[in-house]
Amino acid sequence: MIRHIWTVYCKEQLVDTATNNTSLIGILEQLNIGVDDESELTQLKIISFDSRLVTLWARRAWDTPVKSEMRIRFLGPEGSDLAEPVTYDVDLRQHLRVRVFTAVQTIGVTSSGVYEWVTERRGDADEEEWVAESRIPIEVRVTVGADDETPS
Repeated sequence: MIRHIWTVYCKEQLVDTATNNTSLIGILEQLNIGVDDESELTQLKIISFDSRLVTLWARRAWDTPVKSEMRIRFLGPEGSDLAEPVTYDVDLRQHLRVRVFTAVQTIGVTSSGVYEWVTERRGDADEEEWVAESRIPIEVRVTVGADDETPS
């Protein structure tokens, strides 16, 4: 079985080619978004925003190679999916751990509130259902009257 170690939402990640260590830059906990007027938020608004979701997985038993699946979901304040879930294979047959880097170029916003990145796994012989491993809250503050919709 695979084990979720951590998930972090950030502006960028750097990988040191000599050591293969990762630096996560600009950890994101809150996004401030400006809109011209409130009518822009009557439906899902797609905002361009270059960011990364980085997840670390490891073998639960270090001496047992394993392969599984993970997926990432982005939920709005009401708990509904605001984007199509993204699924990856997590192959730990030759490595003890693996990082998964997900480039996020846009996010969907419906209002101010707490949104969540949800990291799930499945794939063990006895599992068919997705199991949530982490829920990363992101506070979104929408300001009406601001003309810059680029999150900060």
